[in-house]
Amino acid sequence: MLSPRKRPHGVAYYELNRSQAGSLPATTNHQGGLVDAENESDAKIFSVSGSERCPMKTLKNYLGHLNPASGALFQKQRDGQSKKFNPADDKIWLCNTPLGTHTLCNIMKEISKRAVIEPQLTNHCLRATSVTVLSDHNCETRHIKPKGIQV
Repeated sequence: MLSPRKRPHGVAYYELNRSQAGSLPATTNHQGGLVDAENESDAKIFSVSGSERCPMKTLKNYLGHLNPASGALFQKQRDGQSKKFNPADDKIWLCNTPLGTHTLCNIMKEISKRAVIEPQLTNHCLRATSVTVLSDHNCETRHIKPKGIQV
């Protein structure tokens, strides 16, 4: 779903692989079909040099722990209680099983609960907040158009 790329001056980034089925999911704004306009947003994730929380480093680390037998971007965790699994030694941390829709929808609720955030955050509130922040910082609308990918 994601392809590593470099700009001519050497800046690394990940971009959605538009040729792979499912990389641009149907949303309330883009239902698919013959009359739907192509989603022209850039869908790029850039590196932030000098940052401990660089999106490229984080994504590269995550992708390095995926189970290669699965094509899913979001996979279930391996059982940490198992004697066979040791995160310090094992490169593959995830199972050959994609996360289900309900699990993905409940991630923000669980994060909020563990961080004792009230009221609990939702995937939509995170998406809406990020769109507002980017807009307030003069990002072009085509770069921040919501895609409907809820993580």
